[in-house]
Amino acid sequence: MSHPPPREAAKHPIHALFKAVEDKVVGVSCGCADVFGAREEVEQAGFNLITDNSVPGTSGLPSIAQIAADGYTIFSF
Repeated sequence: MSHPPPREAAKHPIHALFKAVEDKVVGVSCGCADVFGAREEVEQAGFNLITDNSVPGTSGLPSIAQIAADGYTIFSF
């Protein structure tokens, strides 16, 4: 990340989990960031917006099938 997270982030219940996997995060779903109103924060934090999967009605989503095919384990919460 190019910017440190805000102080409030350290108080988030899963902040420790994020810190444990931070170096493995390749990006954020662009569609999810848009839907949840977090796109600006995601960009400011220096994350890549993933738009690999062109899904109508979205600004693009990661391809879960491709990520799994590449040998990664998907965690969704």
